[in-house]
Amino acid sequence: MANRTRSIAVGFAVVALATAFASSSYAQETRGESSGDSAPSASKSPPATSTGTQAPASKAPPHPEVIDTRPYAEAKAAAEKEDKWFLVKATAVWCMPCKQMDRTTMVDPKVVEWLKKNAIIVSVDVDKEPALAKSLEIAAMPTTIAFRKGEEFDRIVGMRAAAPFLAWLEGMAQGKKSIEAVRARAAARPDGTIDVDARCEEAQALVQARKYAEATAAYEWLWRHMLEHDPSMGGVRISFMATNMQELAARSPDAKTRFTALRDEAAKGLADEKVDARLLGDWIVLNKVIGDDKATLDWFDRVKGDRRWRELVRRQVYLRELLMENGRLGDYGALIEDPVEEIRDNHRVASFDHGMPEGIDAEQKAGMLESMHLYWREQCAVVYAAVLAAGREEEALAAAKEAMKFDSGAAMVKSLVAKALEADQARQVQIEWIDAALAASKATEGDAAPKPPEGAASMSSDDANSRALAALPRLRSKAAAALKSAESAAPKAPGAGSTGTPSSGTPPKSTP
Repeated sequence: MANRTRSIAVGFAVVALATAFASSSYAQETRGESSGDSAPSASKSPPATSTGTQAPASKAPPHPEVIDTRPYAEAKAAAEKEDKWFLVKATAVWCMPCKQMDRTTMVDPKVVEWLKKNAIIVSVDVDKEPALAKSLEIAAMPTTIAFRKGEEFDRIVGMRAAAPFLAWLEGMAQGKKSIEAVRARAAARPDGTIDVDARCEEAQALVQARKYAEATAAYEWLWRHMLEHDPSMGGVRISFMATNMQELAARSPDAKTRFTALRDEAAKGLADEKVDARLLGDWIVLNKVIGDDKATLDWFDRVKGDRRWRELVRRQVYLRELLMENGRLGDYGALIEDPVEEIRDNHRVASFDHGMPEGIDAEQKAGMLESMHLYWREQCAVVYAAVLAAGREEEALAAAKEAMKFDSGAAMVKSLVAKALEADQARQVQIEWIDAALAASKATEGDAAPKPPEGAASMSSDDANSRALAALPRLRSKAAAALKSAESAAPKAPGAGSTGTPSSGTPPKSTP
């Protein structure tokens, strides 16, 4: 049971990493290059770690020459006057798939030739022009929107290699929309089998086309039946697909109503004498989809002290995420069965450096690895601070030592101490870690960067460790002040989060 729970947690950590630097579609980039299916994109906000720190952004590539640099309105008017397609490519400085598309697709000779002959294309930076991005309903980057005679004709979301991008352009010229090809792939095969991956793409394509009623029906079918046709899609169902359902529910009141009915249906099953773990997981995820996380937290507050629920609750990965989002680190820490093994699982995820998109350059790969290692450090810090907040002192210390065994650099020390202080969990040993890191730095003065002790390792980059070293003296002062304040204050019992208030939702009964 414990191993299965940890494997699920590792899987969700991989999902979180994927989301951080190239989330979106169900299709792999290699398939997108060959068929024109959906491809990697970035959500409409800078990729961030679990604690909200923006991941490093690599230097923006030169603007492709084919991109028109005139203001949006002027370029659009010119396209209408010249009877050309008007294309808008939504991008952002930190969007890696956007950069990759600029380096490859937008300089491909055949693509450039088509665009120069038939269209005017502009680039819209969603951070520099947020009002325009909002009016265009940009939800992820890169998004390419095609207008004809002032009216939107079609849009595609995600990185497209040259061949599928050109196929899309040529199809538009023939009056074809991208969703037609997606629907063809999603249709039942002659033998009656269903391509669930294609169905997922179809549902999201319907959202992009703002066909919300059809999209709602598609997602409702997927939620109920996708695992019957492809059991391996369980992780996608409660991660990427659930996120897309959440976005749809925010746009469409009808979608929210129908997804609420799915949630209430799951709640009825939880009233049974023996509760199914997957059904409970569905209920928690659907609460998130419809924006009713309060129902989940209220239920948790009623059952967290009941030993009969302990194992079932620990298996709910999204419950942990919810507790962390609401600042309930003590409750989160109480659910971690083995903190040291949790650190090891995080390390296995952080060591997952294969499966990166093909064709990325060294700078992009370095940026992705740095994002991964930043995520790793912060996940370790969350485990340490949460277990401390749960009153498990010795286990928290063991977890921190395990993290520093894998990464002995100053960046790891900074992450561990900063998160502990943020959670009001200052300890004397944290000052000792800072002093040791600073002493190690002085011992290696003159080197390009401080080196880890012999036999130790550092997954963090030299730049990350150098930045951390610069911040450690201030962090040390903050830790010392927190300890002094704690000494003069009345002792506090180990906290495990707030108790919340009664739910207005329909939670399951608090009996297993």
